[in-house]
Amino acid sequence: MDVLHAITDGTGAYEVIRTFLYYYVTERYGAELTKDGVRLLEPFMKRNGFRNRGGWWIRIEV
Repeated sequence: MDVLHAITDGTGAYEVIRTFLYYYVTERYGAELTKDGVRLLEPFMKRNGFRNRGGWWIRIEV
């Protein structure tokens, strides 16, 4: 993964890498990690009308 320093500072890059590693380690190794400081996909997707169906995010029409 490459992070262009012109569009983010060290803090922003740290958040991206921390979130990337959280998802990688939990998916690859099934590890139980703390979610502190991680930008989670699920709350964002649910707020925007999507639901996880077997690993696929499906938009739910109301």
